[in-house]
Amino acid sequence: MRSKTIRYSALLILFYLGLTIILSPIVMVGNEQTSFKELEHDYRKKIRPVIQEFCLSCHSTVMHLGELDLQQFTTLTEVQKKTEIWLKVAAMLDKGEMPPKDSKQLDPEQQKEFQNWIKRFLETEALANAGDPGPVVLRRLSNAEYNYTLHDLTGIDFNPASEFPSDNASGEGFTNAGNALMMSPGLLQKYIEAGKKIAQHAVLLPDGFRFSLQSTQRDWTDEILKKIRQFYKTFVNPQDLGVGSKVGNVNVHQNSRIGLAGILPLEKYFVATLTNREKLIKGKKTIESVAQEHGLNAKYLGILWSNLTDTTSIPLLNNIRNQWHSAQENQSKELVNTVSTWQKELWKFGPVGLIGRTGGPLRWMEPVDPLVTEQYLCQTIPTQIDSDEVVLSLVITDAGDGNEHDFVVLQRPRLVRVGRP
Repeated sequence: MRSKTIRYSALLILFYLGLTIILSPIVMVGNEQTSFKELEHDYRKKIRPVIQEFCLSCHSTVMHLGELDLQQFTTLTEVQKKTEIWLKVAAMLDKGEMPPKDSKQLDPEQQKEFQNWIKRFLETEALANAGDPGPVVLRRLSNAEYNYTLHDLTGIDFNPASEFPSDNASGEGFTNAGNALMMSPGLLQKYIEAGKKIAQHAVLLPDGFRFSLQSTQRDWTDEILKKIRQFYKTFVNPQDLGVGSKVGNVNVHQNSRIGLAGILPLEKYFVATLTNREKLIKGKKTIESVAQEHGLNAKYLGILWSNLTDTTSIPLLNNIRNQWHSAQENQSKELVNTVSTWQKELWKFGPVGLIGRTGGPLRWMEPVDPLVTEQYLCQTIPTQIDSDEVVLSLVITDAGDGNEHDFVVLQRPRLVRVGRP
């Protein structure tokens, strides 16, 4: 658990600062000391005098035409500090642009010696610094890198850098160069605020955490409900329950929006069983193939088929089975009406969004005991009758499964007439 906490803390530090350190290896060259000694000797004896004679009239500290000052390079050490200037000098010599045609010219031997020295110097300098990128800077992530990193870590497009100042471009034209990625107190504060906002989108889970585009518990609940509905939507008919006071047998507040419910398309399942009844019984088709053909859930279709074809005597199912066996292919609605009637009597169906609420259901389906302890029957006795006697009959029948072993016990039956004892 401690290691996880450390990793999560490290992630938050990234959110706050967005800083990375790039470390590059430094390659040392063993024999550059001798080469630089030779270059130093030649520069002092041969190159420096040529510069003084042919170049300083235009490129001195005072004149510095073309913003070029060659007088500053009194030693090789000074030359090494500004290698980029000598790259330009080499290019101008190679093109014949220096010295200008109206100035005093070097003889061919001096020209060749000058160019060769610059070439040797640049090659030796490059070899000495091979693998060294220069000063290693503590760089931060650019705005784009920060957004992409957060997306990779969380899977969400938060795009917090949209509130940051724009990144500046370096001399090379890139906005992700370390020297161009400055850090200011104001930007640091924006990193801290961005980290706090992102932490508000972390959803704690039993086995870790995830990130959500939303930041409230209600929104997180709605996200999960949406995923659940999407899962069931494949095999149910979505129905907007709107704002009301009743869903099935579940009472809710009049102003509560219940949302979407998934209604099982019973008729489609009965149509599939009636259309393929003979082929399924004879084994010419399977439940899986029928389900795929009609776009139904194979597991539920299998449960329905096994209950319809089972021979075990169950009083409630016997009536539905008999109706199904005698039904034609176009009589699926009658079967649905029979099942729906019994469902309303025996079960409460709770929409997903109401489960667990105060006064709401505890489960999606809750059994209902259909037995009643009291039953009131009201019958109006006509005032105009030909006889002095009125006969009232209470007839009790079975539930369609036969009356064998059925018993009815009436306790304290009463006949009440208004205004009479």
